[in-house]
Amino acid sequence: MRNVALVFSAVVAFIANPQAAFPESARVEAVLKNPPVMGRTGGALGDPKAAAPRDLLVALSVEYRDGQMWNPSTNRFDRVRLRSYVSKGIENAKLVGSTIVARPGDTLRVRLTNNLPADDPSCQRQQANINIPHCFNSTNLHMHGLWVSPAGNSDNVFLTFRPGMHFEHEYSIPEDHPAGTFWYHPHLHGSTALQVSSGMGGALILRVTACRRRIEPAISMFCFDRHRLSCFLSG
Repeated sequence: MRNVALVFSAVVAFIANPQAAFPESARVEAVLKNPPVMGRTGGALGDPKAAAPRDLLVALSVEYRDGQMWNPSTNRFDRVRLRSYVSKGIENAKLVGSTIVARPGDTLRVRLTNNLPADDPSCQRQQANINIPHCFNSTNLHMHGLWVSPAGNSDNVFLTFRPGMHFEHEYSIPEDHPAGTFWYHPHLHGSTALQVSSGMGGALILRVTACRRRIEPAISMFCFDRHRLSCFLSG
């Protein structure tokens, strides 16, 4: 119980003052920063023009990125080289992908390019058991939480993109899709866990301008349809 109390105290102290958890020389780099935004990057929430459906195009390149991660056991940063999402022309946050912002009714196109090395020993040997991790430099893309088609060039997790391949996904987001915070990540069987744990992932935010219907206080929360519940949660 004493160890649990110490860990809990350390977590509380970190939340209260995260800079204090790092030595003076590392504190500047330890500050967390939000990733850059792609897709809908402007427009006030109450602006009717901002609510009109749009065609959005964003690009993701899968490649190695150099970075560093804090190692509490050595009290210093370790240098790492991990697979990551990179967006050309955008100052990416370290290791994680950019945030994609869209609205219900938008058509979101994501141009995915696999720039990982073609020399992949984990993919060259025959796998007797497909559940053994393999093909670490092959990938695909999944929009986690979106209510969109799982077929064709949409949210199709059965597609495979080897090194050197590129593909343009198209996600037709329904106009009545609830607002919320979702995320995108690879979903290829055999390499998903390794790639996601390396930082291949990013936030996907759907915003609404305003609730179209008024929520009656007398109605139970469990009776809301999906649009009303979305408005309730998003304020």
